[in-house]
Amino acid sequence: MKHRASAAFTLIELLVVISIIALLIAILLPALSAARKSARNTECLSRMRSVAIAVTAFEVDNKGFLPWSFGGNAGQQVRPGVIGDGFYYTDYLEEYMAVEEDRETDFYLCPESTLEPGVNEKRLSYSTFSSLLPNRQQTETRVRVANVRRPTEIIAFGDAAQNSGNGSSGPNFTGPFVGPYFDRRLAEEAIVMPEDQNADGLPAPNNGYHFRFRHGSNETANAGFIDGHAESFTFGEVQQKNFATEY
Repeated sequence: MKHRASAAFTLIELLVVISIIALLIAILLPALSAARKSARNTECLSRMRSVAIAVTAFEVDNKGFLPWSFGGNAGQQVRPGVIGDGFYYTDYLEEYMAVEEDRETDFYLCPESTLEPGVNEKRLSYSTFSSLLPNRQQTETRVRVANVRRPTEIIAFGDAAQNSGNGSSGPNFTGPFVGPYFDRRLAEEAIVMPEDQNADGLPAPNNGYHFRFRHGSNETANAGFIDGHAESFTFGEVQQKNFATEY
């Protein structure tokens, strides 16, 4: 009587199959990781476009003026005759956004951000450029869109390097990285970005002061513009003219 041949794998065959599977996983993992990063970057840009469109809607309803980045501490005197409202730019745009309040949603928190706001803190990692959306505690003069010469080139808001702290994550970025702009001859030169400040969780006074290249392995930052569009910049690509309001 003939015996039927065994259909089981030999040990060597099993080891070969396992090795092939491990090799395939090793090959596919970097591709999958890159795909996830690309998806998060796309999501970030999509959110910024929504915010940029809300900014344009706000200025249409407000005689061409852009919103404040911060309206001053609520109930406190900003300057004689001016009381702060406690609003961030997200609060001014709230009626134009189909999202929850900024303490209840992650919409304004970049998908790549490592920032973890505390309880009842505003969930923001997108900050404004204060020469376009000014801090009311620094000036009472808002910017009129008609007076912005290059609305498609000057960054209005973008990914920012922040810590949370003091009840918020910081609504505006200003300081040595983004300005001030002095020399027109430097318009085409890239702004120097200190690598040690390209991080979340920076200690004060760097809260919100710097553009944050958090996408694509810390090489790409996203930004929105007052004409309603958003785009990505690679490290070293942001130029003086992108923050030059008088150029």
